[in-house]
Amino acid sequence: MFPGTIDLNGRTLINLIQDLLVEFLADGWQKIIIMNSHYENQAFLAEAMDLVLRNQQKTFPKVLLISWWDNISEEIMPEIFDEVPFAGWDLEHAAITETSLMMYFAPDLVQKALAPDDRIEKVPRYQCYPVPSNLVPASGSLYTARSSSAKKGKLIAENVIENFISIIQREFLNC
Repeated sequence: MFPGTIDLNGRTLINLIQDLLVEFLADGWQKIIIMNSHYENQAFLAEAMDLVLRNQQKTFPKVLLISWWDNISEEIMPEIFDEVPFAGWDLEHAAITETSLMMYFAPDLVQKALAPDDRIEKVPRYQCYPVPSNLVPASGSLYTARSSSAKKGKLIAENVIENFISIIQREFLNC
């Protein structure tokens, strides 16, 4: 669906993360964070964690799976989606949040004038394989990036970092 991207099979990702966790734990790591930055990977990452730790009875070692978008405070959502309504995280591929973050972290890589203002017209609420070739616009954008800005990217990044720090303190430091 996204020309030029390289994919791993879900089983490969599970095996990779499972192997990494086993090695980290064997080396004595007690506090591990897996930061997910790709919506579709969440279930595979959770499966790897479960396979490694499902029989553990102790509090530590502990592994956290954190996705950045789940840690954006509800209070700032209206500032991020001030011009374009929030369509859901499943459509935020190359849309407002991701484009804003790139504009904040690596502005020289973003050509805002080339950002498409297209989107999936009718989002199915089911999976279909093979994926229909006309589901995703040719741009690969699932939703518009029209109101993206570095200011929004900074707001998102600072808010998510603050929330990550709270999670780390709660789960790793206050035990």
